[in-house]
Amino acid sequence: MAKTIEAVIRRRWLSPENAVREVVRFERRFGDKHLNLACHCGLLLILTPELVNLIRINFLDEENIDWIAESNFLLSSLCRPLQEGVYEVEPCVREVLLVELEKKFGWKRPFELAEFLWFYLEKKSDKKQSGELRKVQRWIAQAYLDPDRTIWEMEKLLSESLPEDNPVLGLAGQEKLPYLVEILAQPLEQTNLWKEYQNLVLNSHILAKLLVDEKEGLREEIEELKEELGFVLTHPVIKKLLAEFPSEYENNFVTIDLLIITALKDELDALKNCDNQFGNTWQELTDNLGYPYYKTTLSHKNGTTLNIVAARPVEMGEINTCILATRLISELKPRYLAMNGVCAGNKKDVFLGDVIVAKRVFKFDHDKFVAYDKLIDNQQIRTEEIFHNIRTYNLKLQWEFAIQEFPQDWLNTIQTPRPKSYYHQERWLLHKLYNYQEQPNEYSRPEQDSERQTECPDWRIVIQRLREEELLKTDSLELTEKAVKEVKNERLEYLESLENQHYKEPLNPQIHLGAIATTSKVQKDPQLFQRIEKLQRKILGVEMESVAIGAVAEIQEIPMIIVKGVQDYSDNDKNDQFREYAAEVSARFLFAFFTTITLTDDQTIYSTEAIIFSILREHDLTELESIFQKLFQQFLSIYGRQAFLQSVGINDYFINSLNFNLSSQEFTTVLVSKLKDYRVSRQNPYYHPLLLIIHYITNQPREKFYSLDDRDIEFLEVLQKMGNLQIKKFLQNQTPETIQSNNQRLNNYLSKIDKNLRNQGAVDIQNNVQSKDGKYEFERVAKITNFELPFALLPMNMRGDAFFIIDYFSSINIHSLRQYSTQCLEYGKDQTTTSVGSQIQNFRIPSNICFSVAVVDNLDQENKRKIRQENPFAHNVDILWYEVPVVYCLSEEQLYFYDKPSSFWEQFQGEGAWKNLRKVIETTLIA
Repeated sequence: MAKTIEAVIRRRWLSPENAVREVVRFERRFGDKHLNLACHCGLLLILTPELVNLIRINFLDEENIDWIAESNFLLSSLCRPLQEGVYEVEPCVREVLLVELEKKFGWKRPFELAEFLWFYLEKKSDKKQSGELRKVQRWIAQAYLDPDRTIWEMEKLLSESLPEDNPVLGLAGQEKLPYLVEILAQPLEQTNLWKEYQNLVLNSHILAKLLVDEKEGLREEIEELKEELGFVLTHPVIKKLLAEFPSEYENNFVTIDLLIITALKDELDALKNCDNQFGNTWQELTDNLGYPYYKTTLSHKNGTTLNIVAARPVEMGEINTCILATRLISELKPRYLAMNGVCAGNKKDVFLGDVIVAKRVFKFDHDKFVAYDKLIDNQQIRTEEIFHNIRTYNLKLQWEFAIQEFPQDWLNTIQTPRPKSYYHQERWLLHKLYNYQEQPNEYSRPEQDSERQTECPDWRIVIQRLREEELLKTDSLELTEKAVKEVKNERLEYLESLENQHYKEPLNPQIHLGAIATTSKVQKDPQLFQRIEKLQRKILGVEMESVAIGAVAEIQEIPMIIVKGVQDYSDNDKNDQFREYAAEVSARFLFAFFTTITLTDDQTIYSTEAIIFSILREHDLTELESIFQKLFQQFLSIYGRQAFLQSVGINDYFINSLNFNLSSQEFTTVLVSKLKDYRVSRQNPYYHPLLLIIHYITNQPREKFYSLDDRDIEFLEVLQKMGNLQIKKFLQNQTPETIQSNNQRLNNYLSKIDKNLRNQGAVDIQNNVQSKDGKYEFERVAKITNFELPFALLPMNMRGDAFFIIDYFSSINIHSLRQYSTQCLEYGKDQTTTSVGSQIQNFRIPSNICFSVAVVDNLDQENKRKIRQENPFAHNVDILWYEVPVVYCLSEEQLYFYDKPSSFWEQFQGEGAWKNLRKVIETTLIA
């Protein structure tokens, strides 16, 4: 629904990319000061020359902006005239300007502008503006100052009467209302009237579709919203619409929840047979071109029914897969897209029959071939290089989390017996033959062994394979010298596990999350995965179609998932022994996944992380590669590249993930791919390596990066603003219910420990505190001055400022906890007031403490273990500060912090201080 709504309301808006480009061009033409004026004016949306002049005088007078900036802005492409003397800021441009406003002037500035606008409207009557435009301006100001009242007024006006009966809000006003609800989403989401706000949004969105005559499917969307969200229809036009639709229309409309594409017929057959009725529940249908597809239903664990469609192309390969998926998506409009089937697996990471879920898919052999002559020893030597394009298509982040914790009960649905691999059967037979040959009186012949039928069912095939490998003599079942040597070596190597038969494979398939590479041809190459790992670490699978599914899903803007069973290792022993089993387990897991997880039409990732540059298209990535290629020509050595990335502020974790031994072109390709896929976190949203690189380049003297021209710099500035805009949307993408629930639980905890903090001496307790640079905001900050703790090694106390900084996180891990703790420590250092000299004069050891408290709903066992065992002092080298990260789990009402040193030596690293710090944690932060 959300995507449809956005398409209707934003139809006449600029795209985000074009809006960013217009802002960048404006800034490059007129300069920073002109852009600052535009950012301030953007919030008001509806402008007159007088308003722009007053904003310049009241907010930017110290910047000495020339008056001509006012007309330059109003007459630029950032604005459009509404009537004589009245202008409107282009809505998407306004979003970009507001992001820049907050980054440059802080989060309070929009509220200051809203107060100014409200005061202006109260004191000034502008005859140039209609009453309707003044109402819009009043709602803009009121949305920031009193969102509850704004929602109440909008909802009341929307529900009053039909357009032709309402003299206050005519048809043009009815069109304006959905537009304003969309524009004012950010301030309105701060309301306490959650239910009323949701009804306002949904009614206005449906009205928008109705007014542009998009009635198809609207009745069904309304009924679905009523059922799922308790949606209440308030607008008479919408009620009339429901009455006009014939009831039989609803029966002809079926939502397809999941479209599954397989590459080949046997993979489709395996999928259909997962209904446990030999595929008889599937209905064969034909698409508009007469090609067959199959439809069935599955029961979700919540009691609802899922409509499933499956199909395969006439021939395998990504082109045929792409054509089929595109055609069926256009016709059937599925909510989700999936692919199941088989693949080759990386032998060192997976077993035959395991299931690989693609965390990302990419095309392995989509190459650029470059040949040139190179002068070596006075001879022209032809040199050839292949540069790979490794653009990836990624799994939804919340699906990734769900798969990591997916229950194992789906294994009980598998019906095909797991084959014994030829490797397993061969090792079993070799060891049995060795026992018999060495001790014929103690052991029976292998063919008479009681385990033979289960451990070596493919007797004849195995014997033939062993003879081909020269491990069995050709005229008998006698081991060759080579075989005897192998068995002896194995028994020496696996001495402790011989009784458990080290060659035995797992009974059940394991689920793996990792990269899958798509190739255009069938591969039988023992070195295949070694070649691919030069481009993507931890590559798990290779096949021929998945990248087509990823590309189609990105273009069609629907979530996708790739699930493949491992049928072989793509080596010289490639065969179809596991094909049937692998096809079934991939289908079984896919069905288990979709009948278990919570499904939603909202495609926004409500999580702690997001990939903000997934918006980049192929030509953007090519342009960025070209710019970086020119940039790194200035840093030809490995150390030069590393030094540049370190100088811009990129952390070691990211730098160490790069292979600096690659050629310049390949290094650039890999770097751009990693930058595109980098995930920002809510704990540190503005940290992104690409944004750091761009900020560094654009803030240095132009001559420093002489290889880049003006067009390159403009492109980087566009990317920077697009990234900031995406980060802003990411930070706003939480449902009102989520925000309300999180705040409620956090406030309950804060109220319980507030008394404890005051008993410790905290008289300065603040809510919603921002860091000095405006990048971070903390829910609660408590400060205790002259906070004393005993020092274990000396008869002196430690004294300094103690900060208790508390914030809520939907989830957290040890890495993001460290990031958060570092942010809190930086805030504490900015706010500390104690003097080192004064503490020494009073015979105290100067020591400040920062307690970084992360409140979470749940915490998994692995992160609990790491938090309790990893000493934070190992990461902080500031002798004047103790950095103390703490996690409070709401579901358990339990604190987690460093209290279980993982080794004997760890007990000597600040343990004396830790004993006293733990007492403070347990007496102050427990609810």
